[in-house]
Amino acid sequence: MKSFNTQQTIRNKQKDVIRLKVAVIGKSLVGKSAMTNVFVSSRFIPEHDVTIEDKYTVERFISNYPCSIDILDTAGQDDYHTLVDSWIGSSDGFILAFSITDRESLDVCKSRYDRIKQIKGNDFRVILAGNKSDMADKRTVTEEEAKELAASWECSYLECSAKNMNNIEETFLNIAEKLLNKVLKIDDKKAGDADGEKKPKCYCF
Repeated sequence: MKSFNTQQTIRNKQKDVIRLKVAVIGKSLVGKSAMTNVFVSSRFIPEHDVTIEDKYTVERFISNYPCSIDILDTAGQDDYHTLVDSWIGSSDGFILAFSITDRESLDVCKSRYDRIKQIKGNDFRVILAGNKSDMADKRTVTEEEAKELAASWECSYLECSAKNMNNIEETFLNIAEKLLNKVLKIDDKKAGDADGEKKPKCYCF
């Protein structure tokens, strides 16, 4: 982590905090809330109430820019499908989350991606995240299949485990960096994408 003095220097040079809006979308029980909690509070919560719509804000320096990451953790139950358009409309970046042990959850991500395209056109950023990598022995979605889907969307694919707190930070910072590049009008492909992406430089405020 950068020293306090260096952080203050960055803060003085770039006074305006850049707001990045991210929605975590996917089928119920794939671990969206667990992923979000790990990123926000650095702890895994095995049991929690059913999510309808939870909002969090995390402040980080990303590539030396102070950013406020607004995270919308969404419901996955069919009962709340009417809220999907609202979640999409209020966000600029999306983590489409599925469980590698649940093939149907990948199909839900495909459906949600199509809806995002209908609503946002090309004015959005997305990554595909395969949660529950700690349960690889129960895998029903291969890594190769998920990578191919992500490649067809021209986005990154990351496998992660909320339970083991593995690759969660990278997942959220990946989409945050893409949104920052969008704000700064930097081409993601030139900055590095898919499996070859460089890890964004990120520090707490």
